[in-house]
Order: sequence, then structure tokens, then C-alpha cells
Amino acid sequence: MIILSLRPIYFDFIKSGKKTIEGRINSDKFKDLKIGDKLIFTTDHTSEQLICVVKDFKTYPDFHSMLESEGIQNCLPGITDLQEAVNIYENLPGYKEKVKQFGALAIRIECI
Repeated sequence: MIILSLRPIYFDFIKSGKKTIEGRINSDKFKDLKIGDKLIFTTDHTSEQLICVVKDFKTYPDFHSMLESEGIQNCLPGITDLQEAVNIYENLPGYKEKVKQFGALAIRIECI
């Protein structure tokens, strides 16, 4: 299982079922990812954890391509502007630089 930390808003969106795609840098952390694997999501907001199963995943050269293909609302509920959505990802520490090297990973998830 892979443990991933989220900001409280995205934790709540996954919990409610509004966020079905988790976007990440396609780093070595995910090199052995398989459909059916479990991901544990945590947040500083609460001691609660969410366990989700990987339904599918796909790599992209950048967040723009990922968001266009997967749908902004599936990744970032409440955001409607593509450039704003790209900026949210690229403003995460290190993401703007790392996505150029490793690409983006869209993980389709379902809480269990």
C-alpha cells in the first residue's frame, strides 16, 4: 500500500466521491502500481484515513494533457478553468519542475 498525504479539501472530495482521479508526479513511488492496489490517503486535518482501490491509471507528459483527458472536475472538483487547474498542480512544491522530467500520473480511485 502507498500512503499519500492530501490537503483537507481534496481529502474531503475523495471521501464524498466527488474526486475520482488523483493526479501525481509519475515518480518511482508509483513504478509498481497495479490495478487493484490500495492507496491510503491521509491529511493533517484529521486522524482519519481513506483507503481507496486503484481502478485504472494513465501517464501523461504534463498536467495540462492529464486534465484535458481526465476532466478537470474528476481531478479538482469546483475548478472549471483549465489553466487554473494546471496552476494548482504546478504550484505544489517541486511539481512544476518534476513533471517535466517524470510526467503526470492520473490514478482513477474508488474508496472502499
